[in-house]
Amino acid sequence: MCVVSNVIDRYYDYWRVPNLPTTPYPYTWPWEDKNPPNRVGTWPPRTEPRITEKDIKEFKELLEKARKWDEEHNEPDCESDDKINALLDLADELGVKEKVESALREALG
Repeated sequence: MCVVSNVIDRYYDYWRVPNLPTTPYPYTWPWEDKNPPNRVGTWPPRTEPRITEKDIKEFKELLEKARKWDEEHNEPDCESDDKINALLDLADELGVKEKVESALREALG
């Protein structure tokens, strides 16, 4: 089992889907607002980028731990180039390709 590949999959899925609210409406029943805002996207609108510096740092730390585990269990270099490229394409769309590339380079060597 390649843990590095699993970490890449997890962050690809996490960053691909916008963060939606955990409840349909942030109001109490009965609705205080008779015309609640459109539920498409995030409410209230996000003010920070979809991929934050904290996300990049966490991603890098998990990759480093996953790489160590894979090496200890005879699974070195098991990540798929296709998965890495898909993640980098998504990061490019979201405007953070260089940061994600740097995290991958530092964690995976």
